[in-house]
Parts: sequence; C-alpha cells; structure tokens
Amino acid sequence: MGEFVTICEFRTMMDRFDSEQDGSFWRGFYFSAYTTKLESGEIVVTFRCNENGITFDLEHDSWQAFRNLLRRAWEHPEVRRLWEGEVQRYGEF
Repeated sequence: MGEFVTICEFRTMMDRFDSEQDGSFWRGFYFSAYTTKLESGEIVVTFRCNENGITFDLEHDSWQAFRNLLRRAWEHPEVRRLWEGEVQRYGEF
C-alpha cells in the first residue's frame, strides 16, 4: 500500500505542480518541489524526495522533458493495465 500511495502523490505532483512560475511550491508527504529564477531569467525546478533527502535541480526544459517522458510512460497500455489493477485493489487516492 505504501508504494501505491507514494506513486499516487508523485503523479499528482507531476500533474499539478506549476513549474512555469518563479516561486511555485509543492509540499506533499513524500515529495516537495519549488521553482527559482536564475539571474539569466531561466527557471530551475528543485525536486526532493522527503524520505531520503535526495534532491535534483533541473532546468525548466529538462523538467518538462521529464514530465513528458513520465506522461508517455503512463499512457503505455501495459502500464495502464497494471495501474488499473492497483486502483481496483486499493481504491483511488
């Protein structure tokens, strides 16, 4: 159950976190993320796993590429089938 809830939060963060604006912030139980603007005007996304403290700083374009990659993975029929099985097992969060 724990891994399912973690993945649910991660998916929600990836869907709802506004990485377009400076000062955007996401604080969840498992993950946090925020944006900062560099002197060059470029936005950087800092993403952190709260459990282990592993943190990544990604340029906005890299963050968008990461989000798109995950979105495409979730659209794969086998991933969708497996995910639906977990939703049936645990319910929707």
